[in-house]
Amino acid sequence: PIPCVPWQSQTSGQYQRRVHGVMFDLNPVTAPTAGNCTLEIDGKGTLYDYDGDMPRLKPSLHRLLRIGLLCNNAKLVYNEDTGEKKIIGDATESAVFKYCNEHVAKSFQAQDSQYRQEWAEQVAARLRLPRHTGD
Repeated sequence: PIPCVPWQSQTSGQYQRRVHGVMFDLNPVTAPTAGNCTLEIDGKGTLYDYDGDMPRLKPSLHRLLRIGLLCNNAKLVYNEDTGEKKIIGDATESAVFKYCNEHVAKSFQAQDSQYRQEWAEQVAARLRLPRHTGD
C-alpha cells in the first residue's frame, strides 16, 4: 500500500497528491511530502542498501516500485518544444508514478556512475604498458 495525501502546489495554487509513506517488509516508511521524494526520512538504510556511498534499492522496495509503475495508468509526457516533462493521469496514480519513477531514476544514476567507474578502470588497465625491467 502506498498512501497519498493532498498538498497544495506553491506555483499553481492547485491541490495535487504526493506519496506520504510506503509499507514494505511489514514496516511503514515515511516519504517526504515536499522536495526530493527519495530522501530516507526514517534514517539511512530504510529504503536503500549501501555499498560505500553507492545506494542500491532494497529488493522489497524494488518489487514495490515495479508494481507501482507497471500497474499504473499515469504516464510521463515530454514536450519537445519546451523540454518540459509532465505526468498525466489520475492524481493518486500520478503521485505513485512520480514517487516510483524518482526512486528508479536514482537507482539507475547510481548504477550508471558505478559502471562508468568500473569501465574506466578496465580501460586504464588495458592501456597500461608492461614495465620494462631492463636487459
